[in-house]
Amino acid sequence: MNRPPLQLFPVIALLVALGSAITACELGDDTDNTTDTDNTTVDRPMALITTSDYQTGSYATVDIETRAVVADIATIHSDAICAYEASLDLPLLILRLGADAIGILDRNAGFDIVGEYSVVAGTNPQSIAVVSAERAYVSRMGSPFLLVVHPTAGTVIDEIDLSPYADSDGVPEAAGMFLHGGKLHVGLQRLDSATFDPTDHSSLLVLDAASGMIETALKLTATNPLAVMHFNEALGQAVIIESGSFSTLADGGIEFYDPTTRSLSGLVITEAELGGSVVDTVIVSPTKGYAIVGIVVDESATTRLVAFNPATGKKTKELLNATGWSYGSLALSPDGTELWLADRTSTSPGLRIFDTATDAEITTEPINVGLPPASICFIDPVAE
Repeated sequence: MNRPPLQLFPVIALLVALGSAITACELGDDTDNTTDTDNTTVDRPMALITTSDYQTGSYATVDIETRAVVADIATIHSDAICAYEASLDLPLLILRLGADAIGILDRNAGFDIVGEYSVVAGTNPQSIAVVSAERAYVSRMGSPFLLVVHPTAGTVIDEIDLSPYADSDGVPEAAGMFLHGGKLHVGLQRLDSATFDPTDHSSLLVLDAASGMIETALKLTATNPLAVMHFNEALGQAVIIESGSFSTLADGGIEFYDPTTRSLSGLVITEAELGGSVVDTVIVSPTKGYAIVGIVVDESATTRLVAFNPATGKKTKELLNATGWSYGSLALSPDGTELWLADRTSTSPGLRIFDTATDAEITTEPINVGLPPASICFIDPVAE
């Protein structure tokens, strides 16, 4: 299998092999191991962080302004990522392979877990797109069907058959999703079920969000679009990471998609230029972006945080590097002035924060959030 053990096993099919070793989700163990016990004030920007040591998982919150942390809020599945729907003020946990569920958090109750629903055992949910208080979509790598549910109750509304858009194994490996202009966009990895390598191409599927009707499928420039797919307001375009095969740097990069014209940019920067397979990226402006990239040489992995210019397709700076698959995910603060990095380095894991104007690190040491950080979601009540 040509797949590195990336951070929280994000959309990587290595999870299928590891699934038997991952314990089921444990909810409701509210341990009070915190650096700040006041987690009930909600009228300020917060960051929700999922954490994991690959054996167990938890989550934390960080006050964006004061950096105060509430760690180890509850024990959860070891492979979980966060999501947030601002229109409903709805923080969510996507509990992936081995738990296969969606967890509901209440921001007004200290981010306690107040609900959970299954999305069918073994289906490996990757992303949730909330259309309204009554309708949401859940992409699942292990199922040929796109699930339509009530976002908090979990009641199944519909299942949309994606098998006509799959490779020969019949499962298209639906991963990242984003909503824009009343349309749902779904990345289909189309991996070989035996090797988990990309097949001849990957796709971006466009559906009407209200009805679930499939409108078109676009062939991506490269293959293996990761689950970290989002619409970027600064660009007016979606950002798609296409990692290709993790055994080579010759087949992947970052692509933009314009949902208004339904046009793809081609790779704005390649993995070869970035110096590794892309794990995550954020775009600050048309001329500035950041990426986590990883590379394996002689069975030894290195992870790097780099800056690049999307307009020229050139890497501009390397900010950090570490041995192993140490850097997990990136997030841009709501005001765009800070880059947050989930650093999973074994000796000193935590959150590291950088100034996006100067690339200088703001934190003097990683912010401890309990277990090593995995995913980062910003929750900004002011922006709702």
